[in-house]
Amino acid sequence: MYDLKINPNWSFKDIVNEIKALKLEYEGVLTSFYYFDLHEVVIFKRKTRNAIYSLNFPEWKKDKLWNYMNGFDFFSSLRGIAEREK
Repeated sequence: MYDLKINPNWSFKDIVNEIKALKLEYEGVLTSFYYFDLHEVVIFKRKTRNAIYSLNFPEWKKDKLWNYMNGFDFFSSLRGIAEREK
């Protein structure tokens, strides 16, 4: 099974800097599964979600990242949050 390279020590700014590449990789892995490999898709999504939610920053930021990864939020929203951080 494939895992995205999400460093558990990344700050929110770090992951925002990498998020476009991660999303591209995430989408590529999802499209590589056969239609009947739904169990593998679920496992991959769960592992990716768990990696994001194990990061050390507030839950709402993790929600924003996960939403972006699944096409429910915009990069500009993430970038704006990261730019406001110290």
